[in-house]
Amino acid sequence: MQLVDELSMIYTVCFMCYATFSFERPKIFRQILGTSLLFLSLSITLSYYYLQIPAFHQVAFGVLLTIVVFRSLYVMEFRIRKSLHERYALAFKKESMSLVSSDQLRDLRKDMNLLNKMWLMVGFGLSIFLGGFALWNLDNRYCSTLRYWRHRIGLPWGILLEGHGWWYVIYDH
Repeated sequence: MQLVDELSMIYTVCFMCYATFSFERPKIFRQILGTSLLFLSLSITLSYYYLQIPAFHQVAFGVLLTIVVFRSLYVMEFRIRKSLHERYALAFKKESMSLVSSDQLRDLRKDMNLLNKMWLMVGFGLSIFLGGFALWNLDNRYCSTLRYWRHRIGLPWGILLEGHGWWYVIYDH
């Protein structure tokens, strides 16, 4: 059961990887990427099944998720910001400010504000995710101690020490 529980994380991050790398790509690229990710997820599944080493799963998940995060950051900074600079090229040149309409300036401010909010959301989301990941690892490391404390405290407060459960609440949302 543990295997199914943890491998679903690998499959989810492979879907995220496909979504971030396949956007606006040719059909052949998407097919090769999808096939490659399918074989990667099957390789991870079989390796984890035979090795039965939780650290293998954690490293595989961490590497895949890091790739997705950095690709997303790249898209935000080098594709979205670049397209905004191209769209509002005149507004970024001081000598051309008189040629820019107030509507264009308003749109530029609005778009740049949205981009800044996206960066704030990324920072907030990464902080929450890393906090959940830390809880999950602490729960794995100190499982017997936490189980003892949960038993001593009892319900309902013992639920607060369910690090693995909190990881899923945080990761799934």
